[in-house]
Amino acid sequence: MAPYTQYSDEQLFQLLHSGGERVFEEIYQRYHKPVYAYLMGFLKDSAMAEELTHEVFMKVWEIRGQVELHTSFSSYLFRICHNKAINALQKIAVDNKLRARILLHLQSQSSPDISNAASLQEYDRLLENALESLPPQRRKVFLLCREEGKTYDETAAQLGISRNTVKEHMVKAQKALRNFLDEKGEIAFIMMMLADLF
Repeated sequence: MAPYTQYSDEQLFQLLHSGGERVFEEIYQRYHKPVYAYLMGFLKDSAMAEELTHEVFMKVWEIRGQVELHTSFSSYLFRICHNKAINALQKIAVDNKLRARILLHLQSQSSPDISNAASLQEYDRLLENALESLPPQRRKVFLLCREEGKTYDETAAQLGISRNTVKEHMVKAQKALRNFLDEKGEIAFIMMMLADLF
């Protein structure tokens, strides 16, 4: 069999139907940098672009065998990128809007009822507790990438671990943080408090 480097993108995608990790690796090698560059252009955030790049390729792997291409593979791939980027930007906008509305709500009250209103201090405390729930190394990776804006490569070099290990920590950290906040009911709590503001 000829090396996968000689196959077209569309041929490689068809071969993915039978599941081959080597085929997937070839697709990843071809498109990792273009996908990252595309997402970086949207997000202007290296850590987030890295995370979404990982999600894009995981999506390609998960849907292998379920999709028939009616366009070029590159068009299909970058449509996934575009959707991921738009969703991420919308989430950022919602988070920022929510935080701003909490602040405005608190500022409008001369004596806010702490038992019934979620303060920014409480909001930040929940996030801090969520971070504290992470294993030390995972928390360190997350803070370097998210708080300090370091790339996966920079974080890997600073901590003396591989880039793939950094990526794995970030994926697991985000999942753990979402689960923690869901369990604490933080989202429902804040949304109930702000129900009359929307």
